[in-house]
Amino acid sequence: MPSNLLNVLPQNSQAKHSPGLKPQASRINQAEAYFERKWLIDAESMMPNGSIREMNRIERSWEAILEIFGNDLSSLQVVDIGCGSGELVKRLHKAGARVLAVDIALNALKHLPSGIPQKQDALPDTRLFDDFYDLVICTDVIADLAVPQHRLCMSELYRLLKPDAWVMISTSLDSEGEGALESFIDLISTEFKELRIVLSDHHWHRKVEKILEQANTLKQYCNEPEKRLKSQKIKGKFFYFITHPKLKSFWSFINYCVSPAKKLFSTNKTILLKLEKFCRFWRGNRASSHVITLGRRKTMMDRLEEKEKIDQRLSLGITEPS
Repeated sequence: MPSNLLNVLPQNSQAKHSPGLKPQASRINQAEAYFERKWLIDAESMMPNGSIREMNRIERSWEAILEIFGNDLSSLQVVDIGCGSGELVKRLHKAGARVLAVDIALNALKHLPSGIPQKQDALPDTRLFDDFYDLVICTDVIADLAVPQHRLCMSELYRLLKPDAWVMISTSLDSEGEGALESFIDLISTEFKELRIVLSDHHWHRKVEKILEQANTLKQYCNEPEKRLKSQKIKGKFFYFITHPKLKSFWSFINYCVSPAKKLFSTNKTILLKLEKFCRFWRGNRASSHVITLGRRKTMMDRLEEKEKIDQRLSLGITEPS
C-alpha cells in the first residue's frame, strides 16, 4: 500500500523506496542522489519502452495534448518537469513546440537527443520563469514527493503558467485503496479548472503480471539467505520453505516455462486493452490505476466565485458541497 494520503504510486514499481518521505531540509539532495544512481545503474527499468502500460500512458498523454492544442504546436512554450527519458519531450519537439526538458537527474537528461534544451531542476520549488509557459507537463512525479509537498507542487505549477494556460498532471493510483482518484482530483482542483480526465484501468493487468513474475521472485529469494530469513517474519514459514536453496532449479525451470507468456503479456497492447475493458465492466472507477488530468489555471475571478458559493452554503448551514 502507498505511504501517502493520496494513495498515489511511483511510476516505476521498483522505485517504491524513493526518498519522498525523508526530512524536508535534505529532500532535494537525497532525491537527486537516488535518481542519479537509479538512472546510472538501472536506466532500463526507468525507460517506458519495456512496459506496454507505460507506452499506453504516453500515447494517451500525447492524444490528450493534441485534443486540446491540435496538430500545430509551433506557437507553444512548453516545459516537462520530471521528463525522464523525454518521450513526450521528443514528440513535442518534433511537432514544433519550444520545449524545455527538466529532470532532477542529469543521467536522465543524457537520454535526450541534442538540440532539445535541458535543465536540471525539481519540484516543488523550481528556478523556472513565472507566467511563462502555455503548457506545463508533470507526469508521474507527485508520488515521489512527501505529502506536505503535494499542495506546494500545485502552487509551483500554477506559478509557471501564463494566464489561462494549461497544465497536465498524471499519477498512478492505488486501485485497491479507497478514494484515491477523488483525493487526487480534489488536489488538482485547488489551482486548476475545466479539468479533463483520462483514466486507465490496469488493475488486473498488474495482478496477472505479478503472478507471472512470481517464479522469478522466488528464484531470487533462493539465492539470498539473509533476505529469505527476514521475509519469514513477514510472509511466514511456508514462504521460507518454498524458497529453500534446493528449490532454485525448480523455480528457474518454472520461470523459463512462463517467460514467453511474460514477454507476450508485457508487450501486447490487445491484451492490455481487453483486460482494461473487463476491469471497467467489473469494477467501474474503482479499478482506475492511472489518471491523466489537464486543466486551466484558475483566475482571481474563479476564486472569488468559489468563495461566494462557500459563503452561501455556510449562511444556509450547509457544511458539505452539494
